[in-house]
Amino acid sequence: EGPGPPPQGLSLAIALSRHLMSAPTRTGGPIQSSLDDTYRRITQKGHGYCADFTRVFSGLAVAAGLPVRTWSISFESFGAGHSFNEVYDAALEKWVMVDPFHSIYFVDQDSGLPFSVLELHDRIVLSDSGGVSIRPIVAGAMPFASDALALDYYRRGFKQLALVWGNNVFDYD
Repeated sequence: EGPGPPPQGLSLAIALSRHLMSAPTRTGGPIQSSLDDTYRRITQKGHGYCADFTRVFSGLAVAAGLPVRTWSISFESFGAGHSFNEVYDAALEKWVMVDPFHSIYFVDQDSGLPFSVLELHDRIVLSDSGGVSIRPIVAGAMPFASDALALDYYRRGFKQLALVWGNNVFDYD
């Protein structure tokens, strides 16, 4: 027997996110270059910030046939925020949020099911945020000192949430 079917949905998103975190160290800062150069600098040198990661993640997802979209949150004004991805998981029949830069995704504590962006928004902004668990993608890569600080970060940003229209990640102007 062969190795089985290739990963899809959230499993593929986790594999892509782990691949992007393959550099031995991370140094941050915007790359603002072509997709292939950005990919190499992320995976080989640990360069890049959230928008670089979401752009490369989207390119890899599109190439793998995984439906993907990009979201952003803002803390004060445009450009002062964070971006992350959401993929469609056909087995779950829903969109699922994944943050390749922070190397995390979120699940419901009771069911273990991953949250979509809007489900997470509603849970942490419109309710008491109980029942949310953070799942690391790469151990030790999450930049927050605690789950509570991570949830507070997204809660503050989710007050200004935007779905990024367009996904032509294969061009650079």
